[in-house]
Amino acid sequence: MVGDRRYGWLGVAMLPVKAIDTLQPLYGLAAFGLLLVYLVRGNFGVLAPVAGVIGAKIALDLLFHLWSVYLYRRWIGQRSEANMLQAFLAALVEPFTFQILRHTGAAWGWWTFLTGRGTWGRQTRVGLVDADGVRRS
Repeated sequence: MVGDRRYGWLGVAMLPVKAIDTLQPLYGLAAFGLLLVYLVRGNFGVLAPVAGVIGAKIALDLLFHLWSVYLYRRWIGQRSEANMLQAFLAALVEPFTFQILRHTGAAWGWWTFLTGRGTWGRQTRVGLVDADGVRRS
């Protein structure tokens, strides 16, 4: 389907982007590693533009976070103010904590898949049992 015009916009535009996007864990970890190397070496000529991009990403993440908190509180009928400090701290810390953890997990998954070392195993499917002990599927 990737790049095939028979599948319209999905095949021509979206699937090629998603195919490239599967490499995000690799270039995300590589970028973080290079950032650390430049930081340790004191190469601030490279770090200044990177800091600008990271700052712009944090500002955008903060904007979306506050918007989602506002929409959620409006949806549940709560009209209180969103905590700006907590939202700012979450937006500041997330690229250096959760994103690195997510990229590491995805890269580990790729490694396991490509080397064939991991298996899913067998999962036994069961239905739900209600309070009366009657099984539902």
